Amino acid sequence: MELTMHLDEVEIETLAHELAPMIAAELENDRQSTSPWMDVAAVAKYTGMTEQAVRDAKKRGHLRACRTSTGRLRFHIDDVEAFIRGRTP
Repeated sequence: MELTMHLDEVEIETLAHELAPMIAAELENDRQSTSPWMDVAAVAKYTGMTEQAVRDAKKRGHLRACRTSTGRLRFHIDDVEAFIRGRTP
């Protein structure tokens, strides 16, 4: 089914005025929820590796990671991408 609407200039302006705040809010939510840091599970999913293989790659020095104040591993997306491309830190 196809729906075609013809809007005049005033209707387009009204629609744009109503949609702009909603779009801005969604973009802000996406920006806030997007972090360049990944945990072991996220790296495993992103690379198709097991979580143990991610830990092993870190232990061997093939994949750079940092530890949080609670001791959890965090990997920066740039380091993960470099690892995928075959470059080690």
